Amino acid sequence: MDTPFQRPKIVLEPTKNIKIINAIALCLLVLLWVFSIWMYTNAPSKVPIHFNIKGDVDSYGGKFFLLLLPLIASAVYFFLRYLSNKPHLFNYPYAITNDNYESAYKSATSMLHILKLLIVILFGVIQYMVYAAIQNTNSKLGTTILIITLLAILIIPITIAAKTNVKK
Repeated sequence: MDTPFQRPKIVLEPTKNIKIINAIALCLLVLLWVFSIWMYTNAPSKVPIHFNIKGDVDSYGGKFFLLLLPLIASAVYFFLRYLSNKPHLFNYPYAITNDNYESAYKSATSMLHILKLLIVILFGVIQYMVYAAIQNTNSKLGTTILIITLLAILIIPITIAAKTNVKK
């Protein structure tokens, strides 16, 4: 049972924690859209669209770029939501067998749900940084939160994978 096409296809019932994570991610995505539309209606015609490593604006573009971030966040969110229902297609670092597929699937889908939440947070932080730059209140708080979010995107999935107790 080593190829994705031979693996069992099961529907995993989300745990209470996963339901909470999904609800938070969806609420944050909706808030991102509301905030972005509000920004769009109140923004000047030229807005910051790129920041350097220090958090300073180094590129400007049209205000339609304000809707690009929530659009990309939504696409990633719904793609990961779709993908989390297909754990038999994932690439695993070990062979999937009849003994370990359920725990492997649970671990992998949990990682995707957490990643989905972190990505929505990441896009929200970036949109906040754009807003702060438009208001000329370019605080370093946005840059700090951005770095923390990026580190979480790297560290949390690796931690989950390392703690996974799957029979190999």
